[in-house]
Amino acid sequence: MRSRRMTIAGCLSALTFVGVRGRAADMADWPVAPPESQGLRKAALDGILDPARILDLTTSLYTLRSLVVARNGFLVEERYYAGSKVSTLRSIASITKSVSSILVGIALEQGKIRSLDQTIAELLPEAAAKVPSSAVNGVTLAQILTQTSGFPDDRQTDTRELEPRVLDMPLEPAAPSVWRYSSAAVSLTTPILARAVGGSVEDFARAS
Repeated sequence: MRSRRMTIAGCLSALTFVGVRGRAADMADWPVAPPESQGLRKAALDGILDPARILDLTTSLYTLRSLVVARNGFLVEERYYAGSKVSTLRSIASITKSVSSILVGIALEQGKIRSLDQTIAELLPEAAAKVPSSAVNGVTLAQILTQTSGFPDDRQTDTRELEPRVLDMPLEPAAPSVWRYSSAAVSLTTPILARAVGGSVEDFARAS
């Protein structure tokens, strides 16, 4: 449970990262071990993670700012680049989609959400009632999480102002059998979770 809490708290872009000291290894619920004890050579890791190699503008890694290496459940190495540290906050963009999926799974496990087959009309009845003819009302939670909801493809990075308008959006007739990347669809997980847990999604994540 503690490691799951750590993952959620560390990934949600809306949350403050829980680390207050200088390294992830300082956090009590993450076991630390030397690389050699887990079958990794320290010298090899040093070579791979060398700042001169990571920050080389000719490689695809030059924007990397932090990295942890875990093996067999142990933290064996961590590095920070270009002035970053464990408490540096960064936009994690669509990683939040995966965290939202984790929280939906926890809500399912706790019985706060009955089924992935529930529709938007069931999960957000007040909002759905305002647009009773919207095809979005028939979209299931499973379709949202698997990106087969019928929403058109979009790559929006900030959906905070989008949620109130999602239910009015037209769906593509070829879906739900077609996979389309939709930030608009996944943005619905926030109000769904908030209604299901009866409070703040951030508070639910911290407590889970």
